[in-house]
Amino acid sequence: QEMAEDWVVESVVGFLLSPLWTTPVMNFYEDNCVVFEDKEENKLEYTLIHKQYQDLVERTLEDFLGSIGLDASQFVAVMEEAESFGDRFPPVVFATVLAADDFLIFKNLMIDTNMMLQRESHAFMQALYQQNQQQQQQQPQQQQQQEIYDNMRLRSASMSAHSSRQSSTRANRQGSATHLSLQQQQQQQ
Repeated sequence: QEMAEDWVVESVVGFLLSPLWTTPVMNFYEDNCVVFEDKEENKLEYTLIHKQYQDLVERTLEDFLGSIGLDASQFVAVMEEAESFGDRFPPVVFATVLAADDFLIFKNLMIDTNMMLQRESHAFMQALYQQNQQQQQQQPQQQQQQEIYDNMRLRSASMSAHSSRQSSTRANRQGSATHLSLQQQQQQQ
């Protein structure tokens, strides 16, 4: 029986670490955290959002628990047993579930998510700014390289044309010299 309980604990914790749980929970946090501030005052809006979270947790857990044949009281016992495993499972696994019943845990998770998103947003904006600065610095270099390339092509074309004219002039001179030489030979005869 102990192995079955371990299997159930492993299943529950596996579910709580899986995208089936983490995706809707994290999406909820990200969609709703912006209104939460790190202040003692609790706004009415916080309570309404917490109620929506409770509904999400209840629906999601009921679907999972039904699939493995557990009821809510068995789930609570499994959670208590899982918590006793200590370092085998990350504390956040339990916090996301406990937040449904504990408003302060919920509020802290929402504030943490809000701060995390602000940091990510700031880092993203900073990276965009740096990328823009690099592009602006590279643009004159690219224009200068293009101008050098264009000038080299013009010089090459000019040199080819000049070389062709020289060859043509040489050929004309040689042709004229050959013609004169033939005329002189004919006159001598």
